[in-house]
This record gives sequence, structure tokens and C-alpha cells, in this order.
Amino acid sequence: MKIAVVDIGSNTVKMKIYSVNNGILNETYSEINNAKLISYISSGTLSVDGIFLLCSIINHFKAKANENHADIFKCFATASLRRTQNIDEITSAVLYACQEEIDLVSGEDEAFYSFSGVKNTTPLFPDEAILLDMGGGSTEIVHCISAQRKASESMGFGSLSLYLDFDGSNFDAMKSYATESFKKTKLYPLKSTNAILVGGTALALCKLYSHFYKDSAEFCMTYDNLNNMYVKLKECNAEIVNLLSALVPHRVTTVIPGLAAYLGIFEEVGIKNITVSTCGIREGYVYEKILKNSES
Repeated sequence: MKIAVVDIGSNTVKMKIYSVNNGILNETYSEINNAKLISYISSGTLSVDGIFLLCSIINHFKAKANENHADIFKCFATASLRRTQNIDEITSAVLYACQEEIDLVSGEDEAFYSFSGVKNTTPLFPDEAILLDMGGGSTEIVHCISAQRKASESMGFGSLSLYLDFDGSNFDAMKSYATESFKKTKLYPLKSTNAILVGGTALALCKLYSHFYKDSAEFCMTYDNLNNMYVKLKECNAEIVNLLSALVPHRVTTVIPGLAAYLGIFEEVGIKNITVSTCGIREGYVYEKILKNSES
């Protein structure tokens, strides 16, 4: 069986296609559109242009899914759409133009799917850790003990919203905002030394980390090195912009805000060791929302 899943985020719209055998997912196709839907939202309303863009992307992905002989095609949206005031107009337009429904995932479910995606694909899950999934418009945090989810919450900021809300350059203010947002969650005053990061911002940070620390293990980072990297990156001079353009061209404007926010939370929690997962919400959505429903 082949399953195509479209993840509609604030910053990007992504589709992955998985071949499923005995409950194991094997990614066979992946495509990303850097739509930045959040930039089409004004006063809580997604513009007509934004709706048209979304429908065009979904139809393109649907055609690709058909080319790849996908048996199931599903679309879900996170913070990008669930906060919009014209959500009924958006979903009706997608249903009319694409003949597809959009599953609006709550912040709590978003955190759960991210946790499930990592747990079901990571052979050595830490005994105790926090999992952070930063998107463009929200950040999910999960406290994990013995590979079980103990508590989770969604915070109302992401790498793109921070960039837009803080004029793109006040990185230390973004860092403080993330710290204060964490303090308002039910997980505060959680302490942990291990963090698992999920999502595009985290993967972009991995590329930058490998540039600065060439002998580091793949997908493994430390707080001290990330903090030193942040000091260099936040200067955001021409050399840094050129570096970002070369290594993370689609996240030039959002990777430093994301790093600032992560560091604000790391410092409050006491994180020292960071692992980045290549799997997350899309894999979790397939496991929890599609495969489990097909078994029942």
C-alpha cells in the first residue's frame, strides 16, 4: 500500500509518499513547496490569492501522488490554517477545486503525531527528553519518559511568525519571547538535559552545525556549540547571509529566529544534548490517523 500525506504548514507545504509493509514506512517520494502561507494572512484571514495558491499546490501534489500510484491521499493542516477566521471558506474552496478535505490538526494532536513519528522510527529513544517540533507558526513540546509521552503542549510561535513579528532581526527578543512562552505552559518548570528536535528548522540547523563543526556526529548537537553558532549567525552580515543562502536557501529568513527560540527554551530547561530526527508529524499522522483507523 502507498500513502501520500500533504502537510500544510505556515511556512511550507510538504508531501511525502510512503510504501507501507507490515507497519513499516518507507519513504518513496518527497516534495516541498515554500508557500509561506502565513504571509497571505491578514487580520486572521487567508486572502483569495493564498487560497488559490493552496488549491494549486494540492492539485499539483495530487497529480504527483497519482503518478506514484498512491492508494491513499490525505491533507492535514496545522497552525497555518487552524487559527484563520475564514477556515470554512478555505476548506470549501479546497473541497470544490481539489475534491479533497483538509484535516485540521489541533495543537495537542500535532504534538502527539510528532512524538509518534519519532518514537516509531527511532530505535534508541532517550530514557528522558523533551521533544520540540518547530514549524512556521507554532512549536510543539512533549515531555518523554521511557519512550512515553507524559505531557505536551503547543506554543503559539514558530520560526516564520517570529521573523515577521520581530522585524526579522531582533533575535535576542525572539529568544526571550520563546522563553516566556515556555514558562506559560503546563510543562514549566520542567528540567531535562536531552532534547529531540523535529522539523525543517531543525534539519536546517543540522546543515549549519555540520559546517561549523565538521567532526560532529550526524544529527547530534550540543547546547554549547549551538550557542556559539548563534553568536556568529546573529550578526547577520553579508558573509552570514551568503552562508545561509548557500546552505539553507529556503530558510535564510527563518533559521536564526528558530535557533534563537530553541536556545531560549534550552537555557530554561537545562538542555545540553540535542538530537535531530528526520521523521516527525507526517510519519506520526500515518501511524496514528491512517493505519490505526484502517485496522479498526
